[in-house]
Amino acid sequence: MCRYNIDPWKLRNAYIHAILGQVKADELIFQHAGRRLDRDSADRIYLLLEAQRERQRIFTSCGWYFDDFSRLEPRNCVAYAAQAIRLTALASGIDLSAQTEADLKYVISRKTHLRGDKALRKEMQKTLPVSLLH
Repeated sequence: MCRYNIDPWKLRNAYIHAILGQVKADELIFQHAGRRLDRDSADRIYLLLEAQRERQRIFTSCGWYFDDFSRLEPRNCVAYAAQAIRLTALASGIDLSAQTEADLKYVISRKTHLRGDKALRKEMQKTLPVSLLH
């Protein structure tokens, strides 16, 4: 974001206005950049904003409240992580899935023996690119 002279935290925090439909995402990016960006740059920033949105969903309190990974809530958080990983890769070319899988292999359901890394792999297969700004 430095190359566009955008404060990433201010843009991320202002993105709620786009989510709520108060402003279009490309207009919000323009406001924070102070100029119109080429389509590829605006699309990459949009994908990163969506990745941040999914990343924030990972921390949904009910997702980690219960004591077993077999419940739907923590598996939803893994699905959000998978989408954040996919969006980040589309925007930057950086694939965070291997490291995330390595971290999640230690998460194991006592009831079903489902492992976090296997759940992530399954969710990664379901992720689809989102439609871009245009």
